[in-house]
Amino acid sequence: MLINPSDISPQQMKIFIAAAETENFSQAARIANVTQPLISQTISTLEHLLGLNLFYRKGKKITLSPEGKVLLDEWKNIYYLMTKSIEKVHGIYHGESSDLHLITHTQLKKNDLLFPLVDSFKNNHPNVTVIVEDMEFPSCIFSIKNNVGDIGFALLENVPADIDEVNFSWQLLFKETVCAYVPLTLAISEKEQLAAHDFKDIPIALLDPSVSAIHLTYNNSVLKLLTNAGITPRIHSYSSNFNSLMLQREFANAVVIASSAVEAPLTPKSKRIPIINWAESGQIVFWNKNTVNKNVLLFVSFAVGFFKN
Repeated sequence: MLINPSDISPQQMKIFIAAAETENFSQAARIANVTQPLISQTISTLEHLLGLNLFYRKGKKITLSPEGKVLLDEWKNIYYLMTKSIEKVHGIYHGESSDLHLITHTQLKKNDLLFPLVDSFKNNHPNVTVIVEDMEFPSCIFSIKNNVGDIGFALLENVPADIDEVNFSWQLLFKETVCAYVPLTLAISEKEQLAAHDFKDIPIALLDPSVSAIHLTYNNSVLKLLTNAGITPRIHSYSSNFNSLMLQREFANAVVIASSAVEAPLTPKSKRIPIINWAESGQIVFWNKNTVNKNVLLFVSFAVGFFKN
């Protein structure tokens, strides 16, 4: 028999859940903060509406029926979602929120520096629901400006060109330079700094541009630096896996070009050398100045501490 869901109230759902979880009407009455007769009356009404037994009764003892068990699982989820949605809208009204919408310029992957930051924040603040979305940078700006997203990630060079101080606040997370990870078998490994002419006839391995917009910027800049110096780059390979590139470095005598901030597995057979004539870059977070989501500043403070450590 089909019934109209509007015939069942949230209060009835709450009472049934309490009775089903305890299988004791007296305990259920205390949990639901109602009288025991109301518990009995509510269960009888629900059984009548549904046309089935939710409990087996034997004297004063009650046990949940198979149908009751199914209903308990379903209604617990429904009641939880309903409760959380009410908390959320009240939180928004009072300038609070249990959600945090992060927007990145690239998909977060495990070899990206932002991945462990977001992962650590989620572990330290389990009550905050973190939603991560990747989109093109202009869309990211639009989203944060219109309070669709809460926090955006960008490169330092995007400030103040794209991230104006009228609509946005921003915080530097870390600075970085481009480096060459060089096998000691190459003569250039003896240098403390490298310039464009040092890469003549040297095979180069680059992180796949699809990994990160940061690395895409580095790759393009390095290649431009070389071509402007009249050198045709010898690109040995691309890879989305940094460890794979590091292995290629040793077995193919290839130089890996990547950020100084990358967690690089250096070995006694390799050396990290900065490349000169490279403008210092960095990673920032930015947000709408008029945001009412208190989790924004919570995340920013956490992020700053995360990279300081």
